[in-house]
Amino acid sequence: MLALSMLLAALLASWPALAAGKLCDRESDYYCIRVIEEEPGKRFMVLDHLVHGFNDRDDPSRLYSPYVALMDMLASKHVGPGKSAYFVGGGAYTLPRAWGHSHPKMRLTIAEVDPVVTEMAQAKLWYKPSDETTIIHGDGRAGLRQLTTPQDVIIGDAFHDLSVPQHLTTTEFAREVADKLSYDGLYLLNIVDHAQKPRFMLSVLKSLAEVFPNVQVYSDQNALRQWGRTTFVLAASSQPLVTELTIGTNEFFAWPSLMIAQFNQNLMPLKLTDDFSPVDRLLLKP
Repeated sequence: MLALSMLLAALLASWPALAAGKLCDRESDYYCIRVIEEEPGKRFMVLDHLVHGFNDRDDPSRLYSPYVALMDMLASKHVGPGKSAYFVGGGAYTLPRAWGHSHPKMRLTIAEVDPVVTEMAQAKLWYKPSDETTIIHGDGRAGLRQLTTPQDVIIGDAFHDLSVPQHLTTTEFAREVADKLSYDGLYLLNIVDHAQKPRFMLSVLKSLAEVFPNVQVYSDQNALRQWGRTTFVLAASSQPLVTELTIGTNEFFAWPSLMIAQFNQNLMPLKLTDDFSPVDRLLLKP
């Protein structure tokens, strides 16, 4: 377990090196898709150049990726029998697989734009949708609008290294998310950005703060000491958010408000809107 966790951490820290790996297992209209088996019964999916989920054949609830384990922990008080979750992006379907296994009565809806990604998750990553799972092959924002009941958790998992869907980063989209959440519902999303100069991440956070009274950033404190890209988890809710984290050896922590203010002062993030969301510029190498 420890060896696998260390392996995954290394992969997540150095994902561009995967570009030199094997050719695509499948090439869809959206991605070069690869599934790599590092050990028998343990595989991860790569979309273009980004590791996008690590699944265990024998234990669907095992979450090797620290940021996925964090999202699971943050959502834990909102999930369970009779609860509901909507995913913007499926990828390896790691978290839907875990929740479908642990909470078979939970209503799960996943919007994955690429049907080939879903095919690969089912064929190569042991994903079998629960009876309460609905998969929509289409845009996550359009799928959100189709929901007819409030969601306890909404997960944003559609941000990849080569292309970021701008319409999923804006204040208007955050407002649509808020309208679909239950009263105490939780919105979580993960974003890959530069550890030292995460201007895009802070811009998304600024846009969320226009809509939600409570927003929070979580990141790996070790990654912040290095020069390179890392994964941030953002949370938004009408209710207070978790700031004290204890997840095994997970090094994620909640950013203090003073730290957010200092980063904002230095990097001057933008409010993202449907009319103005210069994601490509925000993601340029510093």
